[in-house]
Amino acid sequence: QRRLSRVPSIERPALELAAVAGRQLDLALLARLCPEPETFLTRCAEAGVLEVHEERWRFTHDKLREALLGELAPAETQRLHQRVATAIEQVYGEAGLQAAALAYHFDLAGVPARALYYGIRAGEHALRRGALVEAAQILQHATELLLRVTVSREQAAHTHRLLAQSLAGLGRTAACARECQLGLQALGRALPPPTLGLVAGIVGQLAGQVRRLLRPPGRPLRPPADPGARREEAELLALVCEASFYSLEQLQLVYCLLGSTNAADDVGAVERQVFGYSGLALLLSMTPLRRGAAAYFARAETLLRRGAQPEPRAELELHRVRALTYVGAGELRAALHESELAIAGAARLRDDPLRMF
Repeated sequence: QRRLSRVPSIERPALELAAVAGRQLDLALLARLCPEPETFLTRCAEAGVLEVHEERWRFTHDKLREALLGELAPAETQRLHQRVATAIEQVYGEAGLQAAALAYHFDLAGVPARALYYGIRAGEHALRRGALVEAAQILQHATELLLRVTVSREQAAHTHRLLAQSLAGLGRTAACARECQLGLQALGRALPPPTLGLVAGIVGQLAGQVRRLLRPPGRPLRPPADPGARREEAELLALVCEASFYSLEQLQLVYCLLGSTNAADDVGAVERQVFGYSGLALLLSMTPLRRGAAAYFARAETLLRRGAQPEPRAELELHRVRALTYVGAGELRAALHESELAIAGAARLRDDPLRMF
């Protein structure tokens, strides 16, 4: 309190804003929040409240910052978080690096819709960087914000799906499956109940697959009413399929594999279609219908050749699954060749975890 009392009263509002923004000061942001930043920094340094550490300005001790925040009324705290969030948008726009900070400040400002928007962007950015723990924390809070905001079915499903992806990457397959279930429920496409429900669902999905096989690959059977929701359904079912593989839930795996492939077919999602066709080929190779595997692999190759844009991850998946199929058939030279092609593809993508897998 003695140090804070040395700060001139005219600088107190800017100091409170700086405290809300965080211990480290962002000079570009400070210039937006404070009319005379250089004078402000000098006076606060003379009072022993701010200092330069490793060429960056910061609060001398976080206790000083905590004391400032502790004196603010809740309504004033909300107002200051709103000002900081608005200033970040003005200085940096909607850059991914600032998305987590924007989600945090808008949340404490009592603007849950903007907090959710930036939370999703921050989660996507963390996933792209491979920061799975960070992504899971951010996206867990984003799913909680869904209870306070009115959003479309697609956006709700997308939020749950992103969290499921981060949990899958962390090896938390049961939690991943639960989030996928919530995403599918948001779409109104919950998984069938076990055993009899799944068997009936598999029959329905098989019938849908047969209908789709009767037309050329890459051409949707008919345009879906909501393509975005259908695409999210394809992604969510694919994640449940993977989780089912590790938990040995065979009926659920078959239902989700067929459902994901059918949904991807409806929207022409080439990468997901190739993954689905490869998975179905692998599945058939383990049954008396193993000759059908070659037809599905050929269908996947046709999609890749027809695509206007290269699909390197899809091509890599095709080689990887084909290698597994050859191993099951005892054709080890062919399996080695496909594995080498998959490894080379992962190296080109500079994706070491995928290369390891």
